[in-house]
Amino acid sequence: MNNKILVCCLLVCLCISCSSKQKGSNTNIKKDYFIDLEKKVKGEMSYLDIFKRIELIPLETSNESLINSIDKILRFNGKFYILDKKQHQVLIFNQNGGFEKKINKLGRGPGEYQNIQDIEINRFTNNIEVMEPWGVISVFDTLGNFVEKYRLPPSVRAVHYFIHINKDTIVFYTNSEKNRLTFFSKTQNRLITKYHEIPEWISRNTPLNPSRSPFFLYKDTINFYEVFANNVFYIKGCDLKLKYSWDFGKHNFSYKDLPEGKSVQFYKDFLINSEYAFNFFYNIENEKYIVTSFIFNNRPYSLLLDKKTKTNFLFNQFKKGTAFFGNCFFDKGCYTVMDTRKLKVFIEPEVLDTKSKNIFKNLTIDSNPTIVKYHY
Repeated sequence: MNNKILVCCLLVCLCISCSSKQKGSNTNIKKDYFIDLEKKVKGEMSYLDIFKRIELIPLETSNESLINSIDKILRFNGKFYILDKKQHQVLIFNQNGGFEKKINKLGRGPGEYQNIQDIEINRFTNNIEVMEPWGVISVFDTLGNFVEKYRLPPSVRAVHYFIHINKDTIVFYTNSEKNRLTFFSKTQNRLITKYHEIPEWISRNTPLNPSRSPFFLYKDTINFYEVFANNVFYIKGCDLKLKYSWDFGKHNFSYKDLPEGKSVQFYKDFLINSEYAFNFFYNIENEKYIVTSFIFNNRPYSLLLDKKTKTNFLFNQFKKGTAFFGNCFFDKGCYTVMDTRKLKVFIEPEVLDTKSKNIFKNLTIDSNPTIVKYHY
């Protein structure tokens, strides 16, 4: 009898534990990377510690290719795809920065969109997908021809970023609703699940909102992070699994430590004057490095972690050259993009080869932004 009671108790405990698991929870912490901010911070370091040379790729400047703002930049099949929200268009440049074409279909007619919030290159179809903030997606081929349009159900009020997990499933991110992640099946035309609950006052009253996509792709796996958290997840199926955490010791930040119900100015002042590492602008990864940037002591810092040696480089600028500003991504090197004014401030001509020196010399304030490529 005692054995039967014990077995029943074990079964009840097992059922309770299974039913209490929530979508997005994680019991499989992979690794922590401890970063001693007080001992490791360097104001400057040489770019030669990491890269062998810097290359400039100027984006062609013409009446057709003028860029107002670079809100996102993608590199796919040797081309650069640039989202310019202010002009409601996607500009396409070749690998040398030569202008090829643009998608500018603003309107209410067939094959047109009313706004652009985000873009993606669907790696399963090679099509360009343009997302409106209310969840309407227009699909174009690489020549800019309209292919199709699909939309999320009306229950999804606002979305800000998206990415394809596989041929069928798309994950959307919103910073204005309680459940920030929405998983959608295109073939079934239905929502699969919504979760990742964050208090709405975080997006309404604090500066802790993403200014770029919280998703990044590495080895065909979608990774995800929040600007206010030092955790990076990977998406498996429709669930989040913790991949790694940045551990800054006493400088770790959690939004749960913030008092609720304060003004926007209160949260700005609180964070500026805090000793936390927060506001992760990006997390990116390739076979050699994991790279992130964040605010610490009211200054932006870049952090590079060598995955093999676990050595980390923490700095806010190079002695010659620049830290990573704006859009930053990996693809056989590390890319960032800067307008001429910023380029003239942060790039020293002597770090460039002859070709890039000439490019640097001929840039004007009216030139389109320049892509900076760091070679390993």
